[in-house]
Amino acid sequence: MYPNFHYTSSFPQQQQQQSQPIQWGYQPSFYNGYRANAPIILAQPVPVVQNYLTPLQQQQQQQHRIDTQLSSYPPSMKTYNRFRNAFSCSHQQDSNNSDDEYLYHEQQLNRNLTKHDIERLPVKGDGNCLFYALAEGLMYEMKVDPHEFGLQLQRLFRLSKNFRLVDFADCLRQLCVDQWRLHEDYYSQFVDKEKVSFLKEVKKFSKNGVSDSTLGDIVPLTTANALNINITIFTSVLNLPRIDVKPERKSNLLPLTQKTIYLAYNQHGIGHYDAAYPRT
Repeated sequence: MYPNFHYTSSFPQQQQQQSQPIQWGYQPSFYNGYRANAPIILAQPVPVVQNYLTPLQQQQQQQHRIDTQLSSYPPSMKTYNRFRNAFSCSHQQDSNNSDDEYLYHEQQLNRNLTKHDIERLPVKGDGNCLFYALAEGLMYEMKVDPHEFGLQLQRLFRLSKNFRLVDFADCLRQLCVDQWRLHEDYYSQFVDKEKVSFLKEVKKFSKNGVSDSTLGDIVPLTTANALNINITIFTSVLNLPRIDVKPERKSNLLPLTQKTIYLAYNQHGIGHYDAAYPRT
């Protein structure tokens, strides 16, 4: 059972003049090298055994089904369904992939991070990895900007002086659940309501360790909207190495910031998120 987290409707204006925020050495240039209609295809090696459906064939079939469904979806829903695999950490995915495939994804992700001069910080994979990674990224920014951004988050989530990562991750999960319930009309468009109940998925996702939900796909967008931040995801997907998530709905929980949180996503098997931050 989660403790009740309370969020203020707005952040009080600072009475004193704000100091100039500290700038990161790394300034992201948003990735625009993929085509909107291009399927996400991994360069998988030719399998030794030919009497089964290869990962590439499975992905092509899945992409065909998604493309068929996309024609009737709202524009914003099309965008995030196209990136569904890159946002998912579902335990229902096929986890019988080989060690070679895992190594391939690790190498691809590490090359991608190195290319953009991004450091990776591993987090525990227990169904909460996305929230751990988000929490690590936010804590990094809180240390960089403790007097403004750090203080804002501490007040928003009522964090103690020596709060733990797991506690912060719990707060972020509850934040998403609260936002989905509060803005059901907006966020329910990302769920196929003919197949699942949006509120049932919200209730399911509110439990610790749950990641096998379609709502996991929109956690980055929900967090970006609620905290008015940008989130950049570096992936192990060859044709979609970077995904930039920007707020689509302005929130009154925090003032508008220019903060960017970085994530590293390995798509192998059930998928796993790690934290990431620019090298200094």
